[in-house]
Amino acid sequence: MMASTVRHAGGEPEVITADGGYWDTETVQQAVSTGARVLVSPDGAAAQHAGQPRQMTSNPLAQNMRAQLATEAGRALYRMRQAIVEPVFGYIKHMRGFRRFALRGIRRVRAEWRIICLTHNLLKLFRHGGRLEAAGA
Repeated sequence: MMASTVRHAGGEPEVITADGGYWDTETVQQAVSTGARVLVSPDGAAAQHAGQPRQMTSNPLAQNMRAQLATEAGRALYRMRQAIVEPVFGYIKHMRGFRRFALRGIRRVRAEWRIICLTHNLLKLFRHGGRLEAAGA
């Protein structure tokens, strides 16, 4: 994902946040080595809320990540994920009722996902009507 970001945005991100399901020690270490501030929960939200024992108690990277996420600044940055990406997926799942792909195969699934995203964005443009011009878009 970082390589794609660098390729499309023309530079490396300063901060990287990801859900706990993306934790992979090697991948997180590579991201940290770029100099970006990386915030990925090594435990996942479900384990924290259920009171389950934390994984990787002897992993220094996981321990460091927990310490960063425990700071006020770390919590604030990590919470921003909810306002950036999560609402779009929630809207597509809940309001549009899209819960599974109808097609099979990676090429067909990509095409189906692109259609879902296209219609999501077109619907947003339609609903905003002429107000986009007033906002400077």
